Amino acid sequence: MIFQDYAVFPWMTVLQNVTFTLKLRGIPRGDREARAMHHLNRVGLAAFKNKYPSQLSGGMRQRLALARALSVEPKIILMDEPFAAVDSLTRERLQDDLLALWQSSGVTIVLVTHDVEEAVYLSDEVIVFSPSPGSIRNRFNITTPRPRRRSEPELIELQERIGKLFKYDAGIS
Repeated sequence: MIFQDYAVFPWMTVLQNVTFTLKLRGIPRGDREARAMHHLNRVGLAAFKNKYPSQLSGGMRQRLALARALSVEPKIILMDEPFAAVDSLTRERLQDDLLALWQSSGVTIVLVTHDVEEAVYLSDEVIVFSPSPGSIRNRFNITTPRPRRRSEPELIELQERIGKLFKYDAGIS
């Protein structure tokens, strides 16, 4: 699980954050560091292995959380508003990094977000929930081939359709 608030241990270095998770999963001590470094390389943080989270940018902390999640080789990663706390340029870069990692790992990612553009750009399927009580309001399959461009007309049209649903549910004309 990856949270929006960089749920990393501030008293541990980047490397220690990842090896700690591997230790909890029962990975033998001799294999932990090599495995952790492999995943830190994948997210571009190997050079920062001895830094503490407070010495990293928000985007780097989120990549650390992603390396930690990937290191245990899960079948599914749940991401709860993972890019909400970063600026828009960092958000776009992290989205593209996430797509590259997803394509190379094959892991299923369930992304919870309120950002319609993000959902449409990253996903193969978008599920829209209704307001309270939360239930599935609609499903949208996204068939636009990858790699995608954020400016593709099909994606923009879908963003607008989903936006209209939100406005309707909120009673906004």
